[in-house]
Amino acid sequence: MRLYLICDNSDTAVGLRLAGVESCMADEADKVEEKLAELADDSDIGIILINETLCSRCQNVVTQFRKTHSLPLLVEIPDSESKGTGDSISAYVREAVGVKI
Repeated sequence: MRLYLICDNSDTAVGLRLAGVESCMADEADKVEEKLAELADDSDIGIILINETLCSRCQNVVTQFRKTHSLPLLVEIPDSESKGTGDSISAYVREAVGVKI
């Protein structure tokens, strides 16, 4: 199982690339939707990371993907421009599993 990152800034991409995570840059909802569809067909990808800033710009695409795909798991990660709420992962787990963490 591999991780894959979709982001809109090079700092996040470079940082995770140093940790061995492949990535692509996207700045529009159409590109994000296209890449998510491509990654959903790849059985090696287990988790897709998307930075919060990009996710907020294409929330409808992310919500639709989560409703239609159980795998790969789509997880928001904070970036330098995000507000840093830190609740997105715990809210997603609470919604998906029903357990408050």
